[in-house]
Amino acid sequence: PHFWLILVSIAMGAGATTAIFSHVVPILGDRGFGIATGTAVVSLFALVTSIWQIATGQMLDRIASPRVVAPMYMMAIAGLALLEWGQGTAMLLLAGGLLGIGLGAQYGALPFYVARYFGLKAFGTIVGVMYSAVIAAQGITPIPLDAAFDAQGSYRIAVTSTCAVLAAGAGLLLLLPEYPRKKPAEDFILVAGIA
Repeated sequence: PHFWLILVSIAMGAGATTAIFSHVVPILGDRGFGIATGTAVVSLFALVTSIWQIATGQMLDRIASPRVVAPMYMMAIAGLALLEWGQGTAMLLLAGGLLGIGLGAQYGALPFYVARYFGLKAFGTIVGVMYSAVIAAQGITPIPLDAAFDAQGSYRIAVTSTCAVLAAGAGLLLLLPEYPRKKPAEDFILVAGIA
């Protein structure tokens, strides 16, 4: 069950936030904002994503709970709300930053979860399978956003649905149990690559 909770929650989160990432400019264009504003938001989104992967790793190293990532999904939901309803460039840049926190958290958490729940013996295989699912989700999820726009003439329903997907992903993260406890010697052996 840990495998499926991690895979589905991360794939949902990364798929949803990547779909938004690829649609920031048209979403803001739909609201009447220019390309320069949309590009600035995308740039901040990408920058925060890269920085937040490191921040997430540091938090997961210090806080012994897998649930520390769930609030970061909720921050991405707040970013989506600002992207759709926020007024002014500052609010939209904040939206990009919050969305970057969500996506960076997902990328930062996945390998950490795999190492903690499954160890390093089959780490490469498990991470490969999980990243394949995440990348598949990232490739598929932009299509429903376009379909929703074509059907509705607006991204509002797509953005609202994406908020629901992120909330569901956060809920799944909350179902993860505490990390399995290992003897210190076992941790040393796994880190050393002997096991």
